[in-house]
Amino acid sequence: MKNLYIEAGSPWQNGYVESFNARFREECLDRE
Repeated sequence: MKNLYIEAGSPWQNGYVESFNARFREECLDRE
């Protein structure tokens, strides 16, 4: 896992990262 630094003018990247984080979190919770 690495940090992603995005430009302030790229909100679409932020949305992509947010959806990825949500999916990643769900998978981690499913394994517990």
